[in-house]
Amino acid sequence: MYTPADLAYLREKQVPIPNYTEPENWFLWQAFYYLRTERQTGMDNIGPIPVSAIIAYCRDLYLMTCPVQIASVIRVVVALDNAERT
Repeated sequence: MYTPADLAYLREKQVPIPNYTEPENWFLWQAFYYLRTERQTGMDNIGPIPVSAIIAYCRDLYLMTCPVQIASVIRVVVALDNAERT
């Protein structure tokens, strides 16, 4: 993991920085990974992850009750889902 000083140095020297998951974003990537199996499949395509499945994941597994936190998770998971399906 790089420190901010390391990142600044690497950018200054134009060294490619590898992609990695920030620790604070791990929960969102994990939610997306587990919820991918909730999609419905059609004739020739896959559907989106249902919002009800995202809400159930947040409430049942992580005991989230704050609507703002749940909405944040929904926004990120839907964005990741849209990016994967396009």
